[in-house]
This record gives sequence, C-alpha cells and structure tokens, in this order.
Amino acid sequence: MVVNDTGNVVQNDLGASLISTSTRGVGGQIFAAVNGTSYAAPAVARVAADIAYAYPDASGNLVRALLATGSAQTPPAANLSELHRRNRIYGLGLPNVERATSSDARRVTMTYDGSMPVDTVQIHPVPIPEEFRRGSRRDRVISVALAFDPPVRRQRREYLAGTMKFEVYRDIDPDELAEILQRQDPDDPSDLINDRRKLNLQPGVNTFTQSTLQMRAWVGRNSFVNDDETFLIAVTHKAQTWARNDPTYVSQNYALAATLEDRELATADLHQILRQQLRVPTRVRLRA
Repeated sequence: MVVNDTGNVVQNDLGASLISTSTRGVGGQIFAAVNGTSYAAPAVARVAADIAYAYPDASGNLVRALLATGSAQTPPAANLSELHRRNRIYGLGLPNVERATSSDARRVTMTYDGSMPVDTVQIHPVPIPEEFRRGSRRDRVISVALAFDPPVRRQRREYLAGTMKFEVYRDIDPDELAEILQRQDPDDPSDLINDRRKLNLQPGVNTFTQSTLQMRAWVGRNSFVNDDETFLIAVTHKAQTWARNDPTYVSQNYALAATLEDRELATADLHQILRQQLRVPTRVRLRA
C-alpha cells in the first residue's frame, strides 16, 4: 500500500491489483489500485524473458509451462478455498523466476518439450522416489503444467484446432494403461479409470477445456509408499471436427512441467535422486 499526497492510504490486493498513478482517483488522488492485463503482462513478460535466458533452447510452450509451475499463490488467494473462484480472481498466481528456473533438494521440476501426432495419447513416465512417497505427516505437492499452441481460425465457436488434457495415474502398468486408453472414445469426456489409480488433481480436468495453458496439482499428506515408483502422465489430444481433414495439422507441439515439492523432507535430496531417471515417453493411438 502507499499513502497519497492527500494522506489517504491506497490498499491493494497482492496478486490481483497494482498501485499506479491515476487520473481517476477519488478526490484528486494521484495513486490508485488498478488491475488488468495491461498491468499483468509486463510483469509476466519479465519472468518469461528470464526463463528464456536461462533455457535458450526452450520452446514458447515450455516457457509458458514453467511460468505456470513456477507461480505461487499469494496469501489473499490462499485464503480462498473455492478453486474456481480463486482461479477466476488470481489466475495461477504470481510467477517467480527462481521457482521457474531452478530445482533444489526439496523441490524438483521435470520437463518435456516436443510434439505428438494429433488424436493420440502420449504417456510420460515420471519417477516418484520412495522418499517422497513415504510418510503421512507432511504436506507434499505434485503439480503438472501443460502448454500447447494449436492452429486457430477466426470464427469464435471452436476456434482452436485441437484441445488437450492430462491425467496422472499411479500403481498401474504402462501397457495396461495404454490398453485402457486405446478403448477410450475421444468424443466421450468420461474416464475409464476412476479409482485410486488416478491421482486426484485439482482443479478438475474440465476447468481447462478450452485453455492452452493448464495447471493442476495434488496436495496431500497420505502415504503411497507401496505404489510403484513410476507415476504416469497421460496427455490426450483431440482435434476439432473442422481440423481433422487438414493435411497440415498432423502433429501438435506441447510442453510439460511436472514438479515434486516436499519442503519438510529432511533426510534426502530430491534433485540428486531424480537426476538421469527420466525415460523416453511412449505413444498410444486413440484411433486406428
């Protein structure tokens, strides 16, 4: 907050507004709390530039995914328990350069930057160390950000050439998951797996139906030490009807940023454990 020349205090909500000069202040005040993309864009662009500098080979999609997973909710946002309301007011939070570009002993981000054929599912194995899965008295976070850049058309309805979504599965063999996903009707929004094997990510997958930047997370204290050490991120692409016959739209670029965070972990180094453990993703066709 600041104090105007008139002696009045200008309050602002961290993460939702900024204090700037204004010609519309009450009683001739020269400062006012304002919000909008004109204020958010420069702040986010600065962090995006720092990410691009740190990772010069990163695609625009990866920069966006790292922006999302590197963001943190401010205290006012954290006080809102309703996720839809929080996202509507505060978005994904305030981006932070250090969180977006670096990992440490208790917080590690793993990335994928590539492409997939349209109308397919791609499965990404993600190692989840026993040290992270063990214990039930400390908060742990698994967050995943997905960014993609489909072609667009000028019509307002279904202007994206394709949509994407993701889910995280545990304690399931990749071949079994692939076989299940092959049976999934791409036009059916229901999931064939709805038991404990699907991680309960929040907000729900339908929150981002038309979004090209998605961020979902699991936050909990329960132990899953007996689960397999590899979790699976299944990324699904679906081309819109108007784009399915487009000979130029045969693949979709996208990026993933998956973050494990356990700030109370005292006896292990997540960064050291996870180094060199990622494997090449496998692909599963949705249609013959």
